[in-house]
Amino acid sequence: MVSGLAYGIDIEAHRAALQVGLPTVGVMASGIDMVYPAAHKNSAQRMVESGGGLLTEYPFESKPDAPKFPARNRIIAGLVDALIVVEAAESGGALITAHLAQEYDREIFAVPGNLNQPYSVGCLGLIRKQVAQVFTSVAELAEALHWVAGDEPQPAPLDISQFSTPAQQLIKLMQKQPEGALLDDLSWKSQIPVNQVLSLLLELEFQGVVKPLPGKRYRLEG
Repeated sequence: MVSGLAYGIDIEAHRAALQVGLPTVGVMASGIDMVYPAAHKNSAQRMVESGGGLLTEYPFESKPDAPKFPARNRIIAGLVDALIVVEAAESGGALITAHLAQEYDREIFAVPGNLNQPYSVGCLGLIRKQVAQVFTSVAELAEALHWVAGDEPQPAPLDISQFSTPAQQLIKLMQKQPEGALLDDLSWKSQIPVNQVLSLLLELEFQGVVKPLPGKRYRLEG
């Protein structure tokens, strides 16, 4: 688990990870010798002792100046497989991290909140713009990241011979990108017009073969 060691959801996530024995990494906007906020020093020490750690790109004695906080968010976005935005205002660090994660082709989730709360605006905006999927359970995260228990039976390989030749082309391309393939890439690599690709993908989705993702990406189910 990776977060920013900041007040609020960051430190709560780190502490929750420590409680269940999950390694957790704090990405800092200061030198490694200057834990900020200072109130989180004990938690930071426990993170190091529990197999996680602290990470920073800044040298010793670097103070946590304001510009360093959004800058460090690119490291958080790069380290994670999936980003969960729990609360976010109309602008701020959480949205910066989300858009960076989108550029890095990471899975993004947002917790929907009360329409009248200012810290729900950012999450609802990410969902509305299809930057993020709605997060309602850990099971959704496990499915998106293909977390499968070791004793769980594996699905049989997909028999693509039952599909049309154009559909087979798309399936083969998506097999090479299990994290999700961009619509434009599928069209360009298959040399099939975008409108026809969309029609084929919709048909495959109805058959339970393909799952659409935010950002006009598609991946094979199972």
